[in-house]
Amino acid sequence: MAESTQPTPNLSTSTDSQQPLAGGSANQPLLPPHPALAVADLKNIQGDVIVGLPKKAQKFFFFTIADVDTFRKRLVSVIPLITTCLQTYENRQAIRKRPRKEDRLHMSGVNIAFSWRGLQKIDKDLFQGGASKDPQLFEKGMRATRQSLRDNPDNWDPKNWELFDPALDKKQGFDVAPDGAGQIDGVFNIAGEEGPRVESEWAKVAATLGDSINQAFVLNGAVRKGPEAGHEHFGYMDGISQPFILGTEDLLGPSLPGQGEVEPGVILLGRKGDKIESQGPSPAADLPEQERFAWQKDGTFMAFRYLRQKVPEFDNFLARAASVDPRVSKDLLGARMVGRWKSGAPLDIAPFQDDRSLAANKDENNNFQFEDNDSITSNPHSRCPFAAHIRKTRPRKDLDPKFMDFERVLRRGIPYGPGLDPKGSESKVSKADRGLLFVSYQSHLSRGFELMQKTWANNPDFIFRKDPNPGLDPIIGQSHADPTETDVTKQGAKLRQSTGLFSANAKDGTNEKDETTGVAGFKLGDKGAPKDADGTDKDELGEEQGEAKHEWVESRGGEYFFVPSLSSLLQYIAL
Repeated sequence: MAESTQPTPNLSTSTDSQQPLAGGSANQPLLPPHPALAVADLKNIQGDVIVGLPKKAQKFFFFTIADVDTFRKRLVSVIPLITTCLQTYENRQAIRKRPRKEDRLHMSGVNIAFSWRGLQKIDKDLFQGGASKDPQLFEKGMRATRQSLRDNPDNWDPKNWELFDPALDKKQGFDVAPDGAGQIDGVFNIAGEEGPRVESEWAKVAATLGDSINQAFVLNGAVRKGPEAGHEHFGYMDGISQPFILGTEDLLGPSLPGQGEVEPGVILLGRKGDKIESQGPSPAADLPEQERFAWQKDGTFMAFRYLRQKVPEFDNFLARAASVDPRVSKDLLGARMVGRWKSGAPLDIAPFQDDRSLAANKDENNNFQFEDNDSITSNPHSRCPFAAHIRKTRPRKDLDPKFMDFERVLRRGIPYGPGLDPKGSESKVSKADRGLLFVSYQSHLSRGFELMQKTWANNPDFIFRKDPNPGLDPIIGQSHADPTETDVTKQGAKLRQSTGLFSANAKDGTNEKDETTGVAGFKLGDKGAPKDADGTDKDELGEEQGEAKHEWVESRGGEYFFVPSLSSLLQYIAL
């Protein structure tokens, strides 16, 4: 493996966990009972959180603070450049009124977030331990918890990033000049309609902050073009299912069928619905509100993941694996792994073939609950497999609403890297770096991102009490060894096994449960595994997918950040 010359992004801020404070102090006043959200409050919330910055291109500029006092003083002049939720809404409305490209307004947005290490640099007395409450994931940082997420630690090492190509960013109009490695104190999130516009907006911020910060690493993303706009690199429409935040009705209109309404405190700290961490099976709905410090109000925790997608390998697997069973096409197998067709049409409503009109109908494309799947006793997940990605990460009625209504996140990811080479040079193996820059916002990391990745996607027993056992999420499930697991019998790597994916959808409902090919990625020796001409298992399917030596989605780094409100930036962070 060639050694990369790229600087280490080290998207982590590992620190020793500190004990949470018992109460407020002169520096840390506690908030009163949490209020509901009103439209006027959106002026105090950063724009990517509730509304989402409009973007065709996006830059994540990870930085370290070189001179704390200078940075805090200069930040005062940067804050007017920070885009609020209300501004973001107004920008989106203006864009809708000018649909023609030639009439489009040149808009961009800037947001900022800080790691725990960054907040500690700014004011160690103010930003004390216990900010994120038990289990203090924010304070520990994602690097410290990456093995409990079942990530491969080697994939976090830039020496293994043999495909990383900063020259690609330059072709897309981004300015890329990584100047060194280091820890991460914060990140600027800049979005706009094209790379040059993003760079122009970033130049204003960079000129203001000057030498008070150092660049640690830059990652750039761009929405795919043409008919692939809105689709991630595997080809599936992304970002369809997002929760509706109560309190935004007057601005954003009523929620859509199946969208799911959540209290603002599920996303924002210090708002109604921001509940304490459960120490047992009690649903969040039955728990009291979480005590928060004044500097946390209207902020949110941001989980960032640098996810590489192995597209040729995924496509090749679908083609070859689907050939085992003539009842299952490549497109159907992919839809059963994701839970949606590439158009975005949900398998739970359109189980037999894609339905583009359904996908485009916002009143219908989320209006399902997985409640009809268990009606065929011989094949209990004949419509949407228990292991399907969208079912694993949003179980809907598979979970009690008292849990589900508080276990939601807002997702704001964007693709990075080129599409597949149209000349076919990547028919089997990736030759370019591409994937998703994943972002989620939540008030509790342990009830948001970590729950979805660790307890749901990576857990072969989830969804609980299902027969057959679901297995891993075949798309984002991570399966590497976890030496931090308290039960030593569960520390080893997990098989990449997911049931129900090859159970063909039959309109008459007479299918028998298929025990031999109901796996995503055959185990070596399976009688259902494809064979070479000599009768041996095809190594490509067996070794790579069955033994989990390679996933189709690899986590290459990540970090947890706090996204402060505008008032918190002015009152507690800037000088």
